[in-house]
This record gives sequence, structure tokens and C-alpha cells, in this order.
Amino acid sequence: MSIYKQRIKHLQGIMQDEKIDICVFFNTDCHLSEYISSFWQNIAFLSGFTGSNATLIVTQKKAFLFTDGRYFLQAKNELNQSEIILEKLSPENSIFTWFKQNSKKKMRCGINFYTLSYKLKKDLENFCKLTHKDFMPFFKEKKDILKFNEIYEHKEEFIDKSRMEKLEQIKEILCQKNLKNHLISSLDDIAYLLNLRGSDIEYNPVFFSYLLFMNEKIILFINKKSLNLSLQNELKKDNIKILSYEKITSYMRKIKESILIDSEKTTAFLIKELKQGVKIINDDNPSSILKLSKNAKQISHIKQAMISDGVAMCEFMAYFEESLKENVIFSEFDIEKKLQSFRKKAKFYISDSFASIVGFNENGAIVHYRANEKSAKLIDKNGLLLIDSGAQYQNGTTDITRVLRVKKASIRQKRAYTLVLKAHIKMTSAIFPKGVSLALIDSVGRSVLWNEHLDYKHGTGHGVGYFLNVHEGNLSLSYTSKNLQAFKPFMLLSIEPGLYFENEFGIRLENLVLIVPSHKYNLAFNEFDEKLMNEEKSEFGAFYRFESLTLCPFEKALILENLLDDFEKNWLNAYHKKVYDGLSPFLDEKTKKWLSVKTAKI
Repeated sequence: MSIYKQRIKHLQGIMQDEKIDICVFFNTDCHLSEYISSFWQNIAFLSGFTGSNATLIVTQKKAFLFTDGRYFLQAKNELNQSEIILEKLSPENSIFTWFKQNSKKKMRCGINFYTLSYKLKKDLENFCKLTHKDFMPFFKEKKDILKFNEIYEHKEEFIDKSRMEKLEQIKEILCQKNLKNHLISSLDDIAYLLNLRGSDIEYNPVFFSYLLFMNEKIILFINKKSLNLSLQNELKKDNIKILSYEKITSYMRKIKESILIDSEKTTAFLIKELKQGVKIINDDNPSSILKLSKNAKQISHIKQAMISDGVAMCEFMAYFEESLKENVIFSEFDIEKKLQSFRKKAKFYISDSFASIVGFNENGAIVHYRANEKSAKLIDKNGLLLIDSGAQYQNGTTDITRVLRVKKASIRQKRAYTLVLKAHIKMTSAIFPKGVSLALIDSVGRSVLWNEHLDYKHGTGHGVGYFLNVHEGNLSLSYTSKNLQAFKPFMLLSIEPGLYFENEFGIRLENLVLIVPSHKYNLAFNEFDEKLMNEEKSEFGAFYRFESLTLCPFEKALILENLLDDFEKNWLNAYHKKVYDGLSPFLDEKTKKWLSVKTAKI
């Protein structure tokens, strides 16, 4: 019996002893983070599944794991040593569908309320009786501890507004809403407001903390040992009271009247601590909305980060191509480490922004594939190499996907690549009126693939932070998104259409783009000029478009030119000129020559 079968059986025995009918695990932490530290990776411990999106439901006889299309193939592979039933998430097949079909009101459902959002708790209470239960102490072999690392200030040269300015903005918004209390538990919001960064979660420059606005006071709950004395004094100068991380629960009990929370970003456990009668005002965290739109100073720094990242990508791609000619054989794991070594040369590099996805041939079809040193596939024959990677620089966060030809590619592979490129161009070239939801814009690019009866099972884009999380919430470029809020100018997001053929190959082409005003005389593929930051209005209102910020050539060897129309060829040539002009001054002569070939007109 595999270790995962043993653990599920042990859990089911505990459930019987505790008279619990169902237990649910969410792949998150007590801040409801998307990426989590090893301490909170309970689903991986119980099931073997290592993807970031998962819900594990266990009954006394069966176990079910729900994940979305990005992780489905990965889950099929990783769950093969368990008896867990795999379910693909969709609008028609959600965890609520499961509860509707399998639970009864009288059933007891055990969930760790530290990992359950207040909103989800309210929804699940319609199906069964919820009880707060942490099952992990029953597993003595799980010995992870919660680690608190050193916190540091985001360098002043990269900061757009002071800590006090940002906190005053929040106070002003609370005043307008006639509120005195507001809890923020989302880590990137706290890092943004305080101009601080950390490393408590790998790849995310955040730190474990809570921030409470309470009757004109601002209280930071944190591990004090993570703050040096100088930083503690700076925070105190800004009238921020510093208390230990654990004291947040006792302070929740002190709240009177009403409190503003984001019910999707606040745990049920913390809300449970509020006194009866305290009114809960549910709305987006103001900080979540404020940080979405980047200002001129941030945009300037982000563009410099894109140059650093583009230089690293080009140096790596030129090196990889030359190595293939010399019959050097790499593994997928080697590629991840080699690319990281090029990025590390950049002055403001801090870390990668996520675990690189390096998939050769059939592994490229696993959307969030992760190679390790032991299982990594050798790149030793014809095919396609998908590389999705990024970095955290002090002047910006990057995320880019390119597909490289290894030796030879088939016509079918080239056709798939060209179709995805066409979808990318169409999406990036879109012009749209102010006030439109990004969820509606998604179909513009997808239509290229839909016309061929093709599609991909992930969003076309996500928000990106400013030296913060590579996935920034409150922003999704996906027609399945429930967030139908209108876009805001100067949001930074990804555009990443793809095609995946199970057990064969995968294609994804990703650039980061900025939402900018569209002016009639400024064509969609041209460089954005800061003079054009103001809207151009007509009797039909203001219009917006995307500006590509990522600087890296596409793989011309995989493009079937006869499938591109004149506009698409012009777009590609203009983009490649922008790449060459932006990167060539920072490249050595050998890499510059390589780039001139890669960006030559088609």
C-alpha cells in the first residue's frame, strides 16, 4: 500500500473516531494565499498532488480531489499511487455540485477554519454542519514548522508612494464609508501598503502578517524577530503599532460596531472571533484595487525589469541553440537551473517569480508541469520545448512563456504554434471601450482557435504585481471568470493563449502587457508614449488597448508564414523591431548577432 493510501486510510479512521462524515482540505494557508509554504501543504502530504489549485474531499469510505484544467494531467500522474477519485473543476462540476449530490444537512463536515474563507463557509453551510477541525496533528510524520524570515524595505528608488501616503489613502476610503475598522490578511496587500518585502513563501516577496485599522489606530501583527530594530523604529514613526503575529485573534474580539473585510480573503476562523452583533461589511480590500493600476514611475521601472529579463532570455536562448548544434544533451531540470543562472546576473534580481515550467514534448502538454532532478526528461530528440518562467526583480515582476524548436518540428506542430501566435496577436491587438469587463475581451483571441474547433482550459491572462505576487488577484482575463468588474487603466497582466495535445506536445505564448489609452494615430503594435497617458475621448467614449512590455523574440522556425495575414506579419515585424531596439544595447556582440537573425523581418 502506498504512503498516500495509508494516510487517507488513517484519516478515515480518525473521522470515524471523531464522528465526522466529511472532511475538506483547501490548498491554501491562514492568509488564503495561492502559493503556500511547506507548513500548509497538507493536500500534497495526503495525496501526493503538488499543484497549487486543489480541494481534497474525504468521506469515511472515499476520497475526491478537485482541480482545474491547468493541473488535470499533472494530477492524473501524481495520484496514480492513491485511490483518490480525480474530478475536473468546471462550472458544471464544482465542489458545490459534489456537496449537493453527496451531503445532507445533518452531516458533520470537518474543516480547518484557518484555511476556509468566510465566504466559502457561508456557502458550504447550506449543505452540511461545519465544524472547525485540524486533522494534521494526528499525523506525527508531518513535522514542518512555520518559518518567519527577515523582512526588508523595498528600495526607496523603486517606491511610488510613501507608506504614510498609502495608509492615509485607506483611512480616507474608510472615512468615506463611515467605517473605523478594517482587517487586511492578504499578504501582498500588506507588503504593498507598507513598502516592505519578505520571503516567507517561496517565489513571493511577502511575509506572514495581519494589518488592522482599528479606531484610528494601525496595528501590524507580525513576528517581531523578522523586523530589525531600525525597521521597527521606522514603522513606529509612522504610527504603526507592532504586536506579535498570534495576537490577531484577541484583537478581533475587541472590535466593536462594524468592520470592513473581503470575505474571499479573510478566514472563517478570524470572523468567528468577532463578538456577536459586530456588523460585517463585505467588499474588496481597497488596497487590492489601488495596487492593480501601475503609475508612471512604476511603469518606468517595470520596463527596465523587462529589459533585464529579456537580456537573460536571449542570452539563454542563444546559448541553448548553440549547445544543441554541439550535441549537448540537457534535461528539463538543467534548463531551469541554466536559465536561472542567466537571470541571476541582473543587478536587481531577487528570486524566480514561480517554479519554472520546462516541458519537453508530451510534458509541455501538462500546463503546470514541474520537472525535478530525478524524473526530468532528457531533451535528446526532435520536438518542442515549452519554457514558462519569470523573476522577481526589485523593479518589477516578470512572467514569460516561449516554445523553442529542438532539432526538427512537424508541420502539425508548426501549425499549432502559428495558430497560438495568431491568437496572441489578435488578443494583444484588441481595442476596447472603457468600462468593458476583461472577461468579455477573452473571446477576441480565443476566436482564432475556436474557428478551428480548438481551445485551452485555462485563462488567457492574470494580473501581475509590482515586485509582488506573479498572480495578482482581482484581475482575470478569462470568459469563465466570475469577476465581471470593468478593467482599470494601467493594469499589468499576462496574455497567454495555448494549445495542448495530451501525450504529444504543448504550446503557450505569453507576454506581459499594460492596459493603455488607445489613440487613433497610435497603432496597436506601436510603443506606448507617456505623453499618451490621458484618454482620447469622442462621442463614443474612450478606448483602450494593450501594450506589450515583454521583450523576447518568438520562434520564427515554428511559424508557417502562409497562415499569417498582412496585419499579423506587420505586428510581428514591429514587435521584433521593438525587441531588438530594446535589448541590443545590453547584449554582447555574439548574442546581438543572434538576436538580429531572430528578429529579422518575415
